[in-house]
Amino acid sequence: SVEPMAARIDPMHASARHQSLHHFVAKAQWSDAQMLRRVAQWVIPKMDFSQGGGWIIDDTGFPKKGRHSVGVTRQYCGMLGKQDNCQVAMSLSLASEQGSLPVAWQLYLPEDWAGDPERRIKVGVPEEIRFATKTQIALQQLRTQLDEGAPRGRQCGQGASAARAMAAHRMACKRRGAEQVLPVHVARGHAPRRTGRHRASALAHRARLSGPEAGLRSGPL
Repeated sequence: SVEPMAARIDPMHASARHQSLHHFVAKAQWSDAQMLRRVAQWVIPKMDFSQGGGWIIDDTGFPKKGRHSVGVTRQYCGMLGKQDNCQVAMSLSLASEQGSLPVAWQLYLPEDWAGDPERRIKVGVPEEIRFATKTQIALQQLRTQLDEGAPRGRQCGQGASAARAMAAHRMACKRRGAEQVLPVHVARGHAPRRTGRHRASALAHRARLSGPEAGLRSGPL
């Protein structure tokens, strides 16, 4: 929500600040990729990787009731554990014991949306956005980060799309210097209620303990 951000930035003029921030987020043209890149340039040097770290690939579903939100369609929603009306976004985060930092985030645009000029224009989908599977989005996010010189380490993922992305990219990751590609399986209805620092630490810890040095084999996904 923009309102609490406005109150934190300028407590004495929260209402006016809320209007300007809302305009910036909703109307002004700005690059989310550039914003994430600038945040990463500031935060990553302050992260402690002495105990190891890893990349987290995840697909996140956002349940929706209507049909007009960008990319909404009936598809599998991890939050609900079933097929339903939702949006899905692919994300890539860098994790250490301190916490995790999202470095890439992209909304999945289903094929029926990607091929519908009228709907694209109505909601403002950029012309350069073309249909890509969730797996292809995840692979491109990882490749972009590695090509830009991001830290190399193990990858772990949660969700079917993340698992497919890691399986498809297993050998390529080894060639690029990544140590291991690991699935993180969470039983539906029994997901650990960890968020933020605790969830990131748990995923990074699982990635370290699931490698060959722990005596376990990371098998096919």
